[in-house]
Amino acid sequence: MTKTIFTKCLAAALMLFAVASSQPIGKTGACPTLTRSNSYMGINLVNGTPSGEAYAFTGKSWQVTPRSWQTSAGQIQDPLTPAQSVNCVQVPTGLKAEIIASELTPGNGAPMAYPMNFTFDERGRMWVIEPRDYPFIHDTTTGFPTNTSNGIASNRLAGKGRILIFEDVNGDGAMDNFKVFYTGLAMPTSIELVKNGVIVTVPPNIYIIPNANDVAGTPQIVVSGMGSSSNNYDAHGQTNSLTYGLDNYVYGHVGYNGCGSPVVGSNPGVTCGGGNIWRFKATAIGSDTNQFQIVSNNGPSNSHGIGQMEDGQWFKSGATLSSHSNHQVRFGQGANDIRTSTGSGTTGTNRFFSMTSDRWLWEGNNDSLSGGTFAPGGYFSTQTSAVSGHDFYTARLLPQQYWNRFGFACEGASGLCNEDSLSENGSTWRANRMLPPGRNPNIFASTDAWTAPLKVRTGPDGALYVLDWYNYLFLHNPATPATDAAWRNPLRAKSRARFYRILPADGHTDVLLNLTNATPAQLVSVFWSSNFTWRLMAQRQLLWRNYTTVEKDSLLTLLENVLTQHRYPDTVGIDGPVLHSLWTLHGMGEFKTNPNRWNPILKNLLLHPAWSVRRNVALAMPRTAASAQAIVDQCAVNDTHAHVRVQMLDALAAMPAPSAPAQMVATYHNTDTYSTGAFTSAGASKVVEITGTTRPTSCASYTALSAPDAAKPNVPSVGVRSTGSLEARNHLRFSLTHNGFELQTQHGQLPSGELVVYDLRGSVAFRSTYNSATGTWSQKTASGLNMSVYFYSFRGVNGDKFDGRIFTNEEL
Repeated sequence: MTKTIFTKCLAAALMLFAVASSQPIGKTGACPTLTRSNSYMGINLVNGTPSGEAYAFTGKSWQVTPRSWQTSAGQIQDPLTPAQSVNCVQVPTGLKAEIIASELTPGNGAPMAYPMNFTFDERGRMWVIEPRDYPFIHDTTTGFPTNTSNGIASNRLAGKGRILIFEDVNGDGAMDNFKVFYTGLAMPTSIELVKNGVIVTVPPNIYIIPNANDVAGTPQIVVSGMGSSSNNYDAHGQTNSLTYGLDNYVYGHVGYNGCGSPVVGSNPGVTCGGGNIWRFKATAIGSDTNQFQIVSNNGPSNSHGIGQMEDGQWFKSGATLSSHSNHQVRFGQGANDIRTSTGSGTTGTNRFFSMTSDRWLWEGNNDSLSGGTFAPGGYFSTQTSAVSGHDFYTARLLPQQYWNRFGFACEGASGLCNEDSLSENGSTWRANRMLPPGRNPNIFASTDAWTAPLKVRTGPDGALYVLDWYNYLFLHNPATPATDAAWRNPLRAKSRARFYRILPADGHTDVLLNLTNATPAQLVSVFWSSNFTWRLMAQRQLLWRNYTTVEKDSLLTLLENVLTQHRYPDTVGIDGPVLHSLWTLHGMGEFKTNPNRWNPILKNLLLHPAWSVRRNVALAMPRTAASAQAIVDQCAVNDTHAHVRVQMLDALAAMPAPSAPAQMVATYHNTDTYSTGAFTSAGASKVVEITGTTRPTSCASYTALSAPDAAKPNVPSVGVRSTGSLEARNHLRFSLTHNGFELQTQHGQLPSGELVVYDLRGSVAFRSTYNSATGTWSQKTASGLNMSVYFYSFRGVNGDKFDGRIFTNEEL
C-alpha cells in the first residue's frame, strides 16, 4: 500500500513537472473533422428549456434559422482541444500562430475562462482580467442569476471576476503557470498597470488595487459615477479598454450606455456619452488634482476597443454595422471614419471575411453566409456585429508592412481579427481594406466555430498576441433582449480560453527584458528598443520612482542629451528615444517648472527631422506665450506634414497670442475640414492666411540626421535573450567585433544562400553569399556598424529562411 501511494505521488509529481515546463502549442497538421451535436453539458439544445429559458435554437421569433446542413448534422459544432483548434487557425503567409496559454495552463486557482483584456508588466508577464460573472452574477449551484431583476450585483466587490498573472518561466514563449492576484470583482472589463498598483474598470467605478510584490491590497475607487442604475443592469456597452498612453494619461472607452458624469476624487467630471474616448492622469491617480477629460465626443456608440500608434495617435472601433475604424484627429472633437469605400455587396466597406459559415447564432445580416456562397478568394462575407479592439503592431519582429501601420479589429462572432493597411490622408488616415482575392483580409482567422478572438496586442517578445474567448455564443443579446438584458444560455461555458501569439514562421522572437532593478540610465537606454511595449514601460518606470536631488539631476541630463542630440527616426518615422524622453520630462512637470532650461530645446525640436516628434512637441509644449512665439519663429504652422500642422493650430488656440500672428499658406489650412477647423479655432490674433502652396523658403530647414546611438547611455544591457530567438539562427553564427562582426564557418549545417544585413532605416549594410560545399563566405567580416541593432535575412537555395536581429552591443 505504501508503494502504491508512493507511485501515485511520483506520477502526480512528474505530471506537474511536465505541465510546469509547458511549451507553445503549434500546428501539427490539418484542422480535424468538425463534428456536431444536439446537446451540450447534458442539455438538449433543440427541445430543452430549463427554468423557462430559451436554450432551444428553433421556434423563437428572434432567432436566425439554422441552415439545413446544420439541422441535420447537429445544432452546434463540438468544441476542440487547444492542440486541435490551433490546426484550424490561419494567419498570413510567412507567419505562424501558436497557443501560449489556455485552460490547460496550471495555476493556483480554477483554470482561466472568459478573459476580456490583458496587459504586460516590467518583467514581461501577462496580466489578464477575467469577468467570470459575465453576463450576470451566477449562483454557484444552479448557474442562474442570483437576482433575476438585477443582473449585476450592487456591490462591485462581491463578484467572481479575477485578475491573473501569467509567466513564461523558461523563456520558450509559453506561459508556464498563472497565479490569482485578486478575486471578487463584479463584471470587470479591462485592466492596466500604474504606480504601485493595478487599475480595473468595474462599471460604474474604476478601482486601483494596491500591489505589494504580487499581493493585492484593498481596492480603492479612483473614478466613480461612470453610469447609472438604469443601465448598470446591462453588462453590455459599458466602460472598457484601459490603456496607458504615450502622454502618461490612462485612456478608456465606453459603449452605448455611456459613463454618466464621472467623479475623480472630489472633482465632478464632464458628461460622458456613448462611444466616447476618455482619459485621466495616470501620475495623479487617487488625487483630487486629477481631471477626467473627454477625448472623443462622438463616433460609433456601440463600441468596445481603442488603440494607439507609437506616436500617441488614438483610434477606436465600432461594434456593429457602423465603422470599425475611426481616427481621433483633434482633441475633444468627433472621431473620423477612415474606412475606404472600396467594394460593394459581399466585398463592401462594412464587410469582414470569415473562414467559416457557422455563425448563424447572432442577429447580424449574414448575406452570403445565409446563402452559403463565398466571397472572392474563398472567404465568407459577413457584415460586422461584434467588433472589439483597435490595436496596432508596434514592434519590428513581423514584416515591415505591419510596423505601426496596420490596424487590427477583431470580430469574435466571425472568428477573426481583420487587418487594414493605413496610409496618410491629409490630417488623418485612410484604412485601406485588404479585400480578397489577392490580399489576406485577416491577421487571424479560424474555421473552428468556437474560436472567438476579442483583442490583439503587441507582446514583449515582439510577437502579436491574440486573446481568444473561445466560446460558441459570442452574442450578448438576441434581437429581443432576454431577462436581465442578457441572454442566458448554456453555451456561455466558462471552461475554455486561449491566448495565441503570431510570430515569424521560423519562430524567432525579440529580446525579453526585466526592468525591475534597472537603473535610470538603463531605463533611458531602453528608449532605443524596437518595441514600443518596452519603451513605454521604461518611461513609466522612470516616472514611478523617487529620486534624490543628485539622481534627478543625473536623469535630467541624460534626457536633455537625448532631446538635443538624437535625430534618427526609423523607416516609419518613429524616433523612440526622443518621443519617450519628451514625455518622461513632461510627466515630471519639467516643462512647466523650469521653462528657461526647456523652452529653447522644445523650440529646436520643432525642426526635428521626424514629423512624429514635431507633432508631439505641439502636444507637450506649455500653453505659454513663449511656446506660441516658438511656433511662429519656426514656421511650425507651415510644417510639411498635415498631422503636425493641425496640432500646431490647436496648440496656438490654447496659448496667449504671439507678438505677431503666425502666417500660414492657404493651401495648408485648407488641406481638409480638420485643418480648416483648427485654423478657425486658433483665431486671427494667432494665425493669418498668406498666399502659397508649400512651406515658405524663408522657413528654417529641418535638422540633419544624427548617428543612431547619439546620446544613448553607455550602460550594461537589461535584457536576456529568449530561447526562441536562438533557435531561429542556430545554423548562422556571428562573432562580434568592436564595430561589426565576423561570420563563422558552419560546414554541413548551413545551406548555400545569401545573407543580407539591414540598418534601422532599411538600407543594406552588409551582403555575403555562402557556399555550403566549401564552407566559405564571399564576405566574411563586417565593419563600420555603428548602430546597436541590425536586421538580417538569410535565404538558402534550398528554401530555408532565417530572419532575425544582430545586437552589436551584447553577446549573441
